[in-house]
Amino acid sequence: MAFSIDSYKSEIISLFKEGKNEIMNIFDLGLSKYVDDYYNKISQVNTFLFQTDKVNFYDVFYPLYIDSYHSRGFAENSYQRIHSSSLISDIFSRSNCICLIGYAGSGKSMLARHLFLESCNSSFFKKIPVLIELRALNTAADRLKEIIFSTLLSNKVKPDYKILDRSLHRGNFLFIFDGYDEIKPEILEKVTNDIESFFDEYNKNQFVITSRPESNVERLSRVVPYHVEPLDDKMIFQFLEKQLIKLGDVELLNKMVDTINNPKNYDYKTYLANPLLLSMFILAYSIYPELPKYKGVFYRNVIDTLITKHDSITKKGGYKHPRKSKLTNEDLKNVLKAFSYISFFEAKYDFDADYLKDRLKFIREKLTLNYDLDDIIYDFSVSLSILLLDGAQYKFPHRTLQDYLSISFIKDLDDVSKENIYSIKLVDHFEQQAEVNYSFASLCNCMSSKQTELSLRECFVI
Repeated sequence: MAFSIDSYKSEIISLFKEGKNEIMNIFDLGLSKYVDDYYNKISQVNTFLFQTDKVNFYDVFYPLYIDSYHSRGFAENSYQRIHSSSLISDIFSRSNCICLIGYAGSGKSMLARHLFLESCNSSFFKKIPVLIELRALNTAADRLKEIIFSTLLSNKVKPDYKILDRSLHRGNFLFIFDGYDEIKPEILEKVTNDIESFFDEYNKNQFVITSRPESNVERLSRVVPYHVEPLDDKMIFQFLEKQLIKLGDVELLNKMVDTINNPKNYDYKTYLANPLLLSMFILAYSIYPELPKYKGVFYRNVIDTLITKHDSITKKGGYKHPRKSKLTNEDLKNVLKAFSYISFFEAKYDFDADYLKDRLKFIREKLTLNYDLDDIIYDFSVSLSILLLDGAQYKFPHRTLQDYLSISFIKDLDDVSKENIYSIKLVDHFEQQAEVNYSFASLCNCMSSKQTELSLRECFVI
């Protein structure tokens, strides 16, 4: 059944015994537009496998489990496991404040979008959903509360502000804060205080916040943590089936199942239990029909697939996008490595056009290459789909690709430079970030020499 903002609005308003005129005003002043626009925005998505053509969210969304096994403050017999099909009905059984914790690529952001869409479509859950991507705060001048109010209202006229404030105090909203781990360290304390204050001031609402494990998000007051479970063997094959049926390649599905079921690849199932990495495996497999021994080789295959063979996989008839920059594949990879290295150490994961052009201009001079800035941005975002344009910001399909390319850049340096980076620069970087990115450190390990591996173990204690 298609979503209708008018019917949704009517059902919400019908629940009010008091203040019906106020909530009608809220919808009419901007909330209707926000919910309708955001619903339409996230119900059609690009994913790692469908980077150029938007697809229906639920055609590619694979339902996951979350569990409270690691939740602090609960007895062992209070363990709870929730399937995403009942997420909207079960997740707030213990608290109005929930955090969803999962490793990179585990499906946290997809679950956040699922919560938004389900809250709109549900026949019993009548909360007004608001999804805030917390990384947007990295470049915002306003505080969290002001950003939320300006997001929900088409203007900041004072009477409208008061109406929304009263509605928030009544508890009519579901707030989904996505990507706590993506907040810059220098503003983390301020944003954390803002989130806690918002929880306290409007405590009758319901809140979900997503993050990677190392961010300490579970230390927020009021919050009850749930962890996103990895895919089990059965779910891996169901995930493959759903994605490849949508891609229209059942023959490839059978070959992949045979490869995964090969006893020599048994240890790889832990790696494929991550939805993003499983998607990468699908993309690269048609060109490299095997499971490589090392993660570094796996990522290399993914990059090579995106750069050299991407169109032949996703387009009929061997179509290939023209390369406007006229650069060779090797030069394109070298530019990507340099850009990833620079942006990684600047803690940049989303890039506006000005930032992208400035760094690509610097790289052009350092590598003595000849390319037009607009042309190479076109190649990365359109021809190769290795940078995705989301609104006004470019980003990698996932931060793990930025990690891999950064490490590849380091790997090509001389031994003295590498040792300086591993023993000093990376340590300083992670100290500034107030956490160690262990997935990055682990990937460094498997891509580096034995000598460097020893250095890494001393630096990161991994």
